[in-house]
Amino acid sequence: MTPQKTKERILSSATDVFAEFGYGGARMDMIARRAGVNKAGIYYHIGGKETLYETVLKTTFGNMFDAIVRAVEEQTTPTDKLRAYVKGFLQDMTAYPYLPPIMMREIATGGKHISKSLVTEFSKILNCLSEILKAGEAAGIFVKATPVVVHFMIISTNAYLLTINSSRNTGQTEFSRAFESELAGTDTSCEILGLVMRSVMKPSGEVEHE
Repeated sequence: MTPQKTKERILSSATDVFAEFGYGGARMDMIARRAGVNKAGIYYHIGGKETLYETVLKTTFGNMFDAIVRAVEEQTTPTDKLRAYVKGFLQDMTAYPYLPPIMMREIATGGKHISKSLVTEFSKILNCLSEILKAGEAAGIFVKATPVVVHFMIISTNAYLLTINSSRNTGQTEFSRAFESELAGTDTSCEILGLVMRSVMKPSGEVEHE
């Protein structure tokens, strides 16, 4: 196996373990077993636990953020740009089930394990949203809105719902059963998109779901 393939295998295994057990519960020997390497191999190819976690987050969120920014830049109007921003997060969080657990844990701990370099990455995506909201406000179609509030409307709500759905699929708990009837047949992504759009559109604006 080439060094690059080994590194990719380690990162894939580490992503799964961090999503399942969180930073505090994850163990290097656990990651090594899943990756089919020894712990020395992890330290050689990537580094210690802190570096490994930071690399997982940078790779995961960095790729997602870049894709969302590209999708936004392909649109011309503030409304379409905001739709692209919201849809990008909703689609990626659904497509990659390890994202919501990692997000929920970081939100719960106040970003305890988020490094300064990762804060910079998060600032970039928030700046993207800020520019969209300012452009919409300047065009007279958006009300004044705080970017970080709108951002967490998207990711926190979706992460919470996806976590509940994951519990329903992997083994029902009393908690997940309590929401089963309410969520059955519901397109939660569509509802979140609609709620976000309506929250920033001026009353006279009309929002069409795509």
